[in-house]
Amino acid sequence: MPEAVPAIRRAGHHSGWKWLLPAAPVRRVLCVERGGGGVALALAASCEELLLVSDEAPDWLAGDVAASGARLRRLPSLETLTAPVDAVVLDALAGLPAALLRAGSGPRTLRSLLRQIAARLAPDGFLFLLLPNAWSHRRFANLALPGAAAIAVRGAPALRRGLVATGFGHARVRPLAIHGRHVHEVLIGGTPAGGRGLRGVARRLVLGAGGRVLLAPAYAATGARRPAGPTRLEALLANLVQEGVLEADAVPARVLVLPTKLVVSLDRPGGGRVLLLPDDPAEVERRRREGELLAELACRVPEVAELLPVRHLAGGSCGSGYVLLDRIDGECIDADVPELESLTDIAVDFLCAVHGATRRRCTIAAGSYARRFGALFRAAAARHPGAEEFLARLDADVRELVIGRSLPLVFAHGDFKIENLVFDRCTRRLQGVIDWELAERDGLPLLDLLYLLLYNRTLRGESFAHAYRDVVLHEDWRPEEMRRIHRYLEAVPLRAPLVAALEAMLLVHALARRLRFDMRDDRERRQLLEMLAFAAARVGRVLLGLQAATGTEG
Repeated sequence: MPEAVPAIRRAGHHSGWKWLLPAAPVRRVLCVERGGGGVALALAASCEELLLVSDEAPDWLAGDVAASGARLRRLPSLETLTAPVDAVVLDALAGLPAALLRAGSGPRTLRSLLRQIAARLAPDGFLFLLLPNAWSHRRFANLALPGAAAIAVRGAPALRRGLVATGFGHARVRPLAIHGRHVHEVLIGGTPAGGRGLRGVARRLVLGAGGRVLLAPAYAATGARRPAGPTRLEALLANLVQEGVLEADAVPARVLVLPTKLVVSLDRPGGGRVLLLPDDPAEVERRRREGELLAELACRVPEVAELLPVRHLAGGSCGSGYVLLDRIDGECIDADVPELESLTDIAVDFLCAVHGATRRRCTIAAGSYARRFGALFRAAAARHPGAEEFLARLDADVRELVIGRSLPLVFAHGDFKIENLVFDRCTRRLQGVIDWELAERDGLPLLDLLYLLLYNRTLRGESFAHAYRDVVLHEDWRPEEMRRIHRYLEAVPLRAPLVAALEAMLLVHALARRLRFDMRDDRERRQLLEMLAFAAARVGRVLLGLQAATGTEG
């Protein structure tokens, strides 16, 4: 049976904010969100009964909540809830459900909504809010403020006063950075994440220690009548210190909320740490394996050893898997900065050094094809039910193209993009390469370079699908990109038919390891099948050319 698409990814919701919830166990939880199902699903694994007020809950939500071990019950409005609940989680970053805004006297104010919730909360229960800020600095940049028309606060002090005035005497408010409707960062201290240039500088200024209190894009708030205790993140950190895994002087400096994990950067005198808290328990084992592979790579290519993460601890605590590693200090590039081209050249130099030193020739026979190519096709098909026929056609063409040929296998990163390289903030010297979770000691060549070039284009506004179809398959490269491809092919020689096969395998690798298209969404499904058809056509043309050349020679 094909692997089910993780519903948090399907719902498009970043769920790392759940680490800000109180650690105390809860049985009945009321979830209020406008739609998508991501908030509800993030809560399902930690309660027995989930009550949902939402406009657009998708059809698959009930089954996925049940698979998480909870019962789901839909409510048309708050007024229909009679028995008290242990927790209420309200996400207003995308606005509020219409049921909450249909009051006879007009739109609900924040305080009236809080009173409604307080009346339905158990004495030891808590309220957790995600609310946009009407005074956000985003207004001054003419950016959209989702949910402001429905309900918004005016700075952290106003939110805290509203909680206290409605009976939540114990209130904690944390400023957030958001991307659209998703939490991106918890602004707990240090320098907030941001791009370079005037916009990045302005953002760091307004979201400094004082500005974030009034000008943060959004806030997470916890309200309770009695002390709610530590958050899940605070409880986990305390437990890691007690177990001797984490130093007692480690202090959280940055908390990033990514689509599939929470990333906590910890400051300490002897060197920083990075704590990863993945949604997928399998990632912990992958990270453990990553540490073993990096130790091997450091021995095989000593000249890059100082650029690799050197300490990996993976385990479980407080019912959650974690990965703890040494922090490489510097800056990761996640925007189209002026020096992107020169930094990309540094990345290519690193890649050529690693792949050139680790390459080993392998003649592709049936068994090696099944391991190196077939396994990726099988994984891609399992993750994308409905694309099997297109993948099978591409599999057959790639197999015909590579069987019997000699291919250099390399130590591959698997997710090699400029965001995963760390540069010195001042000198721009390469400090390290991170996120080797998808690394392989005998991986396919060229894929890392293609990832690097394609994701540079996404930083400049292109979609991955557009860049893959129109650039890789049609070889419409810019001169500087062609120069980097030729530089790589000098370090890792590849014949033209293999290049065509590997360009097709880039898409298959992405589908098997990195990207996940929602095959129930017509637009995403058509986009994926179109890319697969283009890839098969490209490989087919190369096969026809080889057959024609063979016939001419005959």
